[in-house]
Amino acid sequence: CSSYHCASGTCLRIGGDEVGLNGHGVARSADLRGAVAAQLSFSYRRDIDEDGGELYPLVSKDGGASWVDLDGISLWYARDRSQVYASYDISYMLPAAEIQVRFATKADELEGYVYIDDVQLGYVLETNTYPETLYLEKLHANGHTGAGVTVAVIDSGIGGHKDLAERLIQPLEYNTMLASDNIALAAAENYGIGDPFGHGTHVAGIIGGDGSASASHYTGVAPAANFISLGVSDEFGMAYESDVVYALQWVNDHMDQYNIRVVNLSLNSVVEDSYHNSGIDAAVEILWLKGVVIVASVGNKGPAGGHNTARTAPANDPFIIVVGASDEHSTGNPGDDTIAPFSSHGITVDGFERPDIIAPGYKIISALSPDSAWDEQHPDLVGFGGQYIRLSGTSMSAPMVTGAVALLLQDEPDLTPDQVKYRLLHTGPEIGGYPYLDIIAAIYGTTTESAYTGFMPHILLARMALIAYWA
Repeated sequence: CSSYHCASGTCLRIGGDEVGLNGHGVARSADLRGAVAAQLSFSYRRDIDEDGGELYPLVSKDGGASWVDLDGISLWYARDRSQVYASYDISYMLPAAEIQVRFATKADELEGYVYIDDVQLGYVLETNTYPETLYLEKLHANGHTGAGVTVAVIDSGIGGHKDLAERLIQPLEYNTMLASDNIALAAAENYGIGDPFGHGTHVAGIIGGDGSASASHYTGVAPAANFISLGVSDEFGMAYESDVVYALQWVNDHMDQYNIRVVNLSLNSVVEDSYHNSGIDAAVEILWLKGVVIVASVGNKGPAGGHNTARTAPANDPFIIVVGASDEHSTGNPGDDTIAPFSSHGITVDGFERPDIIAPGYKIISALSPDSAWDEQHPDLVGFGGQYIRLSGTSMSAPMVTGAVALLLQDEPDLTPDQVKYRLLHTGPEIGGYPYLDIIAAIYGTTTESAYTGFMPHILLARMALIAYWA
């Protein structure tokens, strides 16, 4: 219709003298996964000569199999001078992968017309509060973005997500190494390339997603950092310790080539043991002593219920940075944060208290791998057109610290891992008796003191040092 009738140049017109309405209609739909509130709004103008019943907005969340009638609008001898605006709260329909909207009248004919325009499905997405908790807007505005720092993510791989793709390196030589060392070829073809499970992509998005797929709505801690994807798990998220050691070996061999300054390990072994007995612990210590910061999750099991991940590799190693999770209680005020009940803690077999530091890890929205089936398995956790998913765990809190390390090393690239660890553990507040991540304080701090380094290194390293001494 003309702009005389509607706010825009075109609109939906219903009615017409002696024109049958049955079998005619138009519908619109929107993906509202991840929305926490939604509203249908539109404008209408009536020009009705007799009783035409009511106009009904209808909403469906099951692909049109069933429809909910919203409050009707009278079509009884009504003439409006201009468009009238109406709105309906449809938040009770959420969560929904698809909301469909249509308009109908129960009259067979309508003597006159009703014009509908400016149909909108407004919605509020669930938001992350950790950017506010960690003062990321101020840091990013001041140029602290992790630019020039490369992070190796040893996980289930990293998918080709828009937030990460331009800064993602999936090294072919890593796959070649796996195949040449007789690792199962079926697995080696996927290692490092893509992310069929989804965990590693979510972790990488927290470290440094740039928000490209969400108009910057979901941005990570270090949005200009580079990534190396070193996949070690299968499509179910399971991996062998030997695969993790292979990935750490690859970092050792290529750290200078790619400027790898930090490694994220959001994974835990299933064996409670001394760090002297783990190949993973030996490998992380070698990298730590060679200048690569290692950040690991403390895990989500224990101390209640038997198995305690705080006592397993790599969380049991005293050299690296081990991270537990906080619950921000849906606010950006760190003053009301508490330690998440699932976050593991305890004393290792060798007598070291874990974790070292706490960071946000509850209900964190980050990138969803396009290779993953999580969008089908957990549609209630997926939002923004299937681009993001909400997860909780210390796997989410470790990349917060990894991103912080990238920002700190961008600012002060000559810091050693022990200096980085000291800065993070001694510049922020406490939460539940543990240091709480405060990136602002760490970056603007000036101390170059090192974390305590009097620990005995892994027994394999100690033996190699003794051999070298006698040689």
